[in-house]
Amino acid sequence: PGELCIAGDGVAKGYLNQPELTAEKFIDNPYGEGKLYRSGDLARWLPNGEMEYLGRIDEQVKIRGYRIELSEIESVLRNQPGISDVAVVALEVGGDKSICAYLIPANQEQQLDMSEIKNDLRDKLPEYMLPGFMMQIDALPLTSNGKLDAKALPEPNALAGQEYMPPRTKTEKVITDIFEEILGISPVG
Repeated sequence: PGELCIAGDGVAKGYLNQPELTAEKFIDNPYGEGKLYRSGDLARWLPNGEMEYLGRIDEQVKIRGYRIELSEIESVLRNQPGISDVAVVALEVGGDKSICAYLIPANQEQQLDMSEIKNDLRDKLPEYMLPGFMMQIDALPLTSNGKLDAKALPEPNALAGQEYMPPRTKTEKVITDIFEEILGISPVG
């Protein structure tokens, strides 16, 4: 496995008016003329000649067409009052990738106000970077070498911190049924 680099007629010579970013992302082509674009994607050749995409080299994820650096979200959350630590991951929820934030309160007896935190995040992050799910946990699960064990994080709860209001009319029931089916989340209020 290695970083996927792309060259050829369709590749630009760099980023317009951004020499630092150009120097970081475009390198001289060691196999011929021109430049190679460093994609940041991890890939490998398979024995049959096809290429297998393995993920990102950095912590960047793509959700709904946007490239998102999860560490940026973590940094903003760490600066929230009452939060001692945080982990932000991208998880499959209802068939789509969602940003999930796990928050550890500074005071273990404290119950974090997720609505207040999310409202504050709206002032600091674009809408597409807001976590779809936020969950308070006691501690981050760690591997034996002290890194985050993302697989041991609890499954996000779609209704955490939200007041559920069931449908009141036949029309609302039909609409919530449709949203439950499309989103793969139940119940929808």
